[in-house]
Order: sequence, then structure tokens, then C-alpha cells
Amino acid sequence: MTVEKNNKFIILAVALGIILNPLNTTMITVAIPAIQQSFQLSSTNVSWYK
Repeated sequence: MTVEKNNKFIILAVALGIILNPLNTTMITVAIPAIQQSFQLSSTNVSWYK
């Protein structure tokens, strides 16, 4: 592989990471109330902070 092809793959990987990170955060945020109810967790426990 040439250096140019490697650079394209790196740019693609970074771009996908940037695009998918907000999607992942949104999915988790939407699922938190259902997780809290299913496992009978308090707000403190479901937020993962101690």
C-alpha cells in the first residue's frame, strides 16, 4: 500500500469516529430511563458517578 492510501484510510477512520460518537451518546441517553426502570436503579447509580 502506498502512503496516500494509508492516509485515506486514516482520514476515513477518524471521520467515522467523529460521526458515530454523537450517535452513540444519543442512543445511550435515550436508553437510560429504560435501563433505570429495568434494573430499579437510582439516578445516581444509573449515571455511573460515585
